[in-house]
Amino acid sequence: MRTKEIGLCLIFALTLASGAGAASGEAGPGAPPKPMSPAAFGEATGISVTLIGVTAAGGLVDFRFKVLDAAKARMRLADPKSPPVLLAADLPPLTPTLDALRFMRFEAGRILSILYPNVRNAVKPGTPVTVVVGDVRLEPMKAQ
Repeated sequence: MRTKEIGLCLIFALTLASGAGAASGEAGPGAPPKPMSPAAFGEATGISVTLIGVTAAGGLVDFRFKVLDAAKARMRLADPKSPPVLLAADLPPLTPTLDALRFMRFEAGRILSILYPNVRNAVKPGTPVTVVVGDVRLEPMKAQ
């Protein structure tokens, strides 16, 4: 019986120790990436988000961005296995349709748009939305 109690205490101590890093703001393995400022996000992805807007009577979310670096943007956004994702609160992520990025021409200075189905009315004007591109996350911005 004593061995069992010691084992449970050890498990509890290890659980507390592993949670200490997450509580202090450090990202551990499997933790979501820390949100970046718009400038850092642009440097990492090659795009600058210009609009997250609700359109089509609330049925679609319009994600607009300006291409800053065509090579980075193409590398980050053109992979169909890792499309840009929109997160609103604790609802499931919004993902673009399969062909949304297929024919995009990434050229510096160009403004591009992706329409997302607004599943479960996840995004309304004023809703904070986080953009995630691969392992990079933009700090939340309010939808218009």
